[in-house]
Amino acid sequence: MNQKVLIIGGGLTGLFHAYAENKKGNFVTIWEKSNQLGGLVSTKKVNEGLVELAANGILFTKNLKILLDDINLIPLSPNRESKRRLIWDGKKCQSIIFFALVLVFKFRSIFIRKISSKPGQNLYFFFEEYFGEWVTKFILEPAIGGIYGATLSDLSPKIVFSNWDFSGKKSIFQNIRISLKSKKGTISFQNGMGELVEKLEEHLKNKIHIEYNKSINHIDQIPKESGKIFFCIPLEEIKRILSPWLPLDIRPTTHSVTTITRFSKDRTTEKKAFGILFPRNTNISAFGMLQNSDIFAYRSNNNLNSETWIFPHVKKKPESEWLRFMEDDRKTIYPNSKEAENSYIKIWENTFPVYNNHLYDFNLFLDQFEKDHSQKNFSIMFNGNYRRGIGLSAILDRALS
Repeated sequence: MNQKVLIIGGGLTGLFHAYAENKKGNFVTIWEKSNQLGGLVSTKKVNEGLVELAANGILFTKNLKILLDDINLIPLSPNRESKRRLIWDGKKCQSIIFFALVLVFKFRSIFIRKISSKPGQNLYFFFEEYFGEWVTKFILEPAIGGIYGATLSDLSPKIVFSNWDFSGKKSIFQNIRISLKSKKGTISFQNGMGELVEKLEEHLKNKIHIEYNKSINHIDQIPKESGKIFFCIPLEEIKRILSPWLPLDIRPTTHSVTTITRFSKDRTTEKKAFGILFPRNTNISAFGMLQNSDIFAYRSNNNLNSETWIFPHVKKKPESEWLRFMEDDRKTIYPNSKEAENSYIKIWENTFPVYNNHLYDFNLFLDQFEKDHSQKNFSIMFNGNYRRGIGLSAILDRALS
């Protein structure tokens, strides 16, 4: 029997749910608070090339392949050179392979020792327990912290690795093998990640109902006859809506990130690479730098080099100051750095969840809330980048599960 489905939020998460529910034959309505769909994920076309305003790629999974086939969108595989990853050691860029060899000496910790996580333990102390201080600081801190835009001490192992078994039955290697089983690397699209949004919108436009400039402040505003309700809105909005039920000791937080996409005639790295990770105890302000034109084709025009610098955002600063930080970092790595052709700044204020133990507890609260408010013909579900780990492919998998 076909059901009524109401999706709150028309970002990529909402579009994933709309696709999944429409495919089941359900009657889908989206409430979107702005006048356009897509949310955070979009691509800006400029004279110099493409500027990704959020994610620059998505993990290629079985579910994503099915979706792309349905919407007639061809994936763009990364360039071969992008397999090279670099870490800044304070003086020069080292291949991550060099650092990976160090992990070989941690054979027992990776392949044999079964893992568990102590209550309230953060990711820094978890890694330190299994790998030691040096590996944690100089390999895992930049690798994981760069992805999440946070220090390891701000992260929880149970939310970052939400699909791992911490019961003392599996090793790190066994957990990694299970996690990567259905993933086949990162892909994007010729016109950037915004093309995924555009194609999904085109695929759904005559199949679902969309109401723009519509938002809610309380769950009671949702018609009970809506059937299935999917909340696909940012964490801060979810907290506001659930405030009457949310315990005072469960307060997940968000943080801000600034990204700068820089186009120039020269390049920061001598050889082509995916990018550079920066440990926190070095002389660099950024968390990481992506070599966009090395990763995917069609990212720059006129043979320009495109790179995106990612900065943790502690407090508000003028754009000129962010640009100065980037240029200082670049000159530290590459003293002969030339003037940029152009740079594009995007500041995300309180947008990204902090993946700490408060967020883990918040997810447990959401699990129970969904269970308590689901009846035979009415159910509520929450999905987004705050829901057990990061990544668009994980959001898609949850929408289709």
